[in-house]
Amino acid sequence: RGSVFQDQYPAFSANLSGDVDISSTGWRDLTGWNEEYDLSSDFNAATTGIFEAPVKGIYHFHLQISLYDLDEEISTIILRFNNTGGTDYGARFDMDEVYYTGAAGSADTESHPFTLTRTLKLEEGDRVNPQLYIDDETGKIDGGSRTTSGKAHTDTFFEGHLITALN
Repeated sequence: RGSVFQDQYPAFSANLSGDVDISSTGWRDLTGWNEEYDLSSDFNAATTGIFEAPVKGIYHFHLQISLYDLDEEISTIILRFNNTGGTDYGARFDMDEVYYTGAAGSADTESHPFTLTRTLKLEEGDRVNPQLYIDDETGKIDGGSRTTSGKAHTDTFFEGHLITALN
């Protein structure tokens, strides 16, 4: 039988240290985290929001992002785990199904949670970080003068842990 060593099982949990403006275009890295814990110091909470796998293995990640002050023109939100060593994994949310509490033409004041959970096989040194993409009904996300905006609330959290190491 094999042995289990505590230092082979990294785990972290962090929440955003402050509200984050998400009015920029394209993919947005979520940075500026406060660590609740980081058992093996593999998560760079303060600057990059990147987790680096210390060993080859099966890892589980969970992201819950709380968005508010959303303009009603936002039509799509995409969350993904950006994986430098393999395939990215994401989820697309149709904002036409979200109830806006603001008046027509104004920002939404309610917080809306969106969740992404995935188990990934990583090689030692692979990096994973959460990213957000917002599109609007005008189609100007990637080259125009986009006017939609919103914020990610401090209730947003990102966590992960090694399920099992692989040889």
